[in-house]
Amino acid sequence: PGSPVGRWDTKVEIDNGWKDVALGLMRQYTARTNGSYVDDEKTTSLTWHWERCNPDFGTLQGKELQNHLKEMLSHFPVRIIKGKTYVRVRHEGVTKGALVEQIIKHYNARGGVDFVLGLGDDVADSDMFEVLSAYDRDARYR
Repeated sequence: PGSPVGRWDTKVEIDNGWKDVALGLMRQYTARTNGSYVDDEKTTSLTWHWERCNPDFGTLQGKELQNHLKEMLSHFPVRIIKGKTYVRVRHEGVTKGALVEQIIKHYNARGGVDFVLGLGDDVADSDMFEVLSAYDRDARYR
């Protein structure tokens, strides 16, 4: 918030040394799971998708990949999330909740807001909902 268009504010410096390990493993699963693919376009996360696969086989492969990633990346500061039809590895400090927290702080420093709406339908949204819930609790006592 408050940044000119086309410029991003960096809130956290991130070491992405884990990405090569995770990407190699995800590519192995992509090769053996018809219809799956890897989204590697984000700076702080990698996601292996199986929504175009046989649902049972995709779910089985997703759980297996999640376990392999936990084992291989245990010494990196990452979080491994299994969603409805994906497995995501992301840096532990980069969440929707952290972003919402920054936005709330930004606007609170400028007088606050009357209303905040958060929408989501997946485990990846839980951090955001925790922040919004805490904001709501705190707002009641201001």
